[in-house]
Amino acid sequence: MVGLLFLYLDVAYPKEIFTIVIWGTDRPKFGHPERIYRDKNVCATGTITIHLGKPQITAGKPSQIQIQK
Repeated sequence: MVGLLFLYLDVAYPKEIFTIVIWGTDRPKFGHPERIYRDKNVCATGTITIHLGKPQITAGKPSQIQIQK
């Protein structure tokens, strides 16, 4: 199984302002998200939760993350 992936927005961990989480079981649906979304402006949809004081969205399918032009 492929591991859990965190996409940190704006700046890297531990100073990230927002995180998109892709669980390992869902990661194969995304291809190579670490390359696809790197250095891109993205819009994520879903329920925002707070983890360790920071907001995050869990993306279970690629349609939840859109690259902005």
